[in-house]
Amino acid sequence: MKRSLFNAWLTALRSDKYKQAYGRLETENGFCCLGVLCKVAGKQIYLGRTGLDDVECKEFGMDVSGANLRSHDSELSLVNLNDDKKLSFIEIANVLEKDPSSYIQNFDDE
Repeated sequence: MKRSLFNAWLTALRSDKYKQAYGRLETENGFCCLGVLCKVAGKQIYLGRTGLDDVECKEFGMDVSGANLRSHDSELSLVNLNDDKKLSFIEIANVLEKDPSSYIQNFDDE
């Protein structure tokens, strides 16, 4: 993932532009944190889609070894933080910023 995309994702999560939703990348009511990443990256997503595929994970430099972007500890996965723990986008952005290497495997510095 390019650092500029990562920073734009954090900015988007902290903005009021995206309403948070759960269980899908995008719903009629909003987005999950990964859906926001797709929007920021300019990726086409459709309503009801539940996650990123392996190719997209690799494009974003994310770990694909677990179930849809699970970090080494599934309690801290982005899916879990958004859908199960219902952390706010701001809280998720703070987690990503504090420990990006748990989520992003490869940063492409521009």
